[in-house]
Amino acid sequence: MFIASENEWRLSTNDETIDSAEDEIVEAHRSRNRQYVRTRDSLKALIRQGYDDWEAFKGVHSKRFTDNDIENERMLAFLASQQQVRRHNDAFERGDVSFKIGINHIADLPFSEYQKLNGYRRLYGDSNAQKNSSHWLSPLNADIPESLDWREHGYVTDVKNQGMCGSCWAFSATGSLEGQHKRSSGNLVSLSEQNLVDCSAKYGTQKKCHFKKATVGADDTGFVDLPAGDEEQLKVAVATQGPISVAIDAGHRSFQLYKEGVYFESQCSPEMLDHGVLVVGYGTDPKHGDYWIVKNSWGETWGESGYIRMARNKKNHCGIATKASYPLV
Repeated sequence: MFIASENEWRLSTNDETIDSAEDEIVEAHRSRNRQYVRTRDSLKALIRQGYDDWEAFKGVHSKRFTDNDIENERMLAFLASQQQVRRHNDAFERGDVSFKIGINHIADLPFSEYQKLNGYRRLYGDSNAQKNSSHWLSPLNADIPESLDWREHGYVTDVKNQGMCGSCWAFSATGSLEGQHKRSSGNLVSLSEQNLVDCSAKYGTQKKCHFKKATVGADDTGFVDLPAGDEEQLKVAVATQGPISVAIDAGHRSFQLYKEGVYFESQCSPEMLDHGVLVVGYGTDPKHGDYWIVKNSWGETWGESGYIRMARNKKNHCGIATKASYPLV
């Protein structure tokens, strides 16, 4: 393990440390398809490699820590992520899974910290929300293409980064409104998520609302809720209306570390929704099947330049069609 001494990090390689790390090191070597030689020198070399990897990660992502306990926790989470990436990507190479994962800027977050990014909270039995929404009517005789990407039509702003704030719902909402405003006015305007967060005390935020009517970027007159769990109607809505705001179950390490491919997580729930995102299109991968194109709010270094392709027509995978809606303008 690593310990702090006079605010400097150094390696601890006493007998107790070596004994406690032995099993983890062996497992790490198995995942790397290498033979582990049980000598103290080889163990020290592996510990040094882990430390060097951590220092390189901090440099790439400009990570700075003033608390040694927090840094130790983050480093252990990072090293665990490294092992998970190796194991998962070995499975990808064998054809057992349909997507790859990788080390990204949030790979050092312990799962409890990662969950804070997912700030969507589903309101069960909210009769007011149901009463205020408009009824979805599927367009008659609409020509629904087999694939569509609204980014190619100028309906989607650049990928943004919510930071460590659990404000994913705000990015999902503005993304859908940006698309509808573009459809209505012909202009794509990047709207302020911070404005929504600051002015939403009802949902737990405490900051002063700085809303100014003179600087309004877009208006809405209501919203439409799509039929819960119906992926075909979600496809029709995306094709005929534009980007759609959705909530998903993103509470998995595989989502945290997603890199590329068609995301299918066997543990995903269609009901336990915790993260707001934006569906901007759909398509079909020749090897891994149908997918949704989903815009996230964790910056362009996450996933496929800030996006994820999520399995489509897989029984409402991760609940992508459970709480889908778009604004009226």
